[in-house]
Amino acid sequence: MTNSRLCECGCGRVTRIVNGAPNRYILGHSSRGHKNVGPWRAIIAAKARENRDAKHPMWLGDSVGYNALHTWVRTRKEMTGTCSECGESPQPVTYTRKSGQVITRRMTEWANISGEYRRDVDDYRELCKPCHIRFDRGRKAA
Repeated sequence: MTNSRLCECGCGRVTRIVNGAPNRYILGHSSRGHKNVGPWRAIIAAKARENRDAKHPMWLGDSVGYNALHTWVRTRKEMTGTCSECGESPQPVTYTRKSGQVITRRMTEWANISGEYRRDVDDYRELCKPCHIRFDRGRKAA
């Protein structure tokens, strides 16, 4: 392969050929080995912590979507793994993330109590899947 090149980060992988010439790096490898990457990451992380919630320019308040609201609740309210309705702890489920981290948790879900999706962590309760289904069906029937 005369027209190939190894990634310059030192990983030993062959780069792609784009427009007849090989790239210098594999996607995402260009910052490897640079000394100034660490301080920039700390600065960016500090800026992200400052721009949380209502300070963020893209903040939508209560007009947020369903999935984003549940993500917001998950980051602010810790799950116990026990259903608040029946008191049962569902069977633990173990899975592995892409990073290789093994996670074991009891599968419970956040259920909205009032039916109004607003940013109030006290408006959510932890239910197992069967209780969550019964709770939602009971609310729709009423």
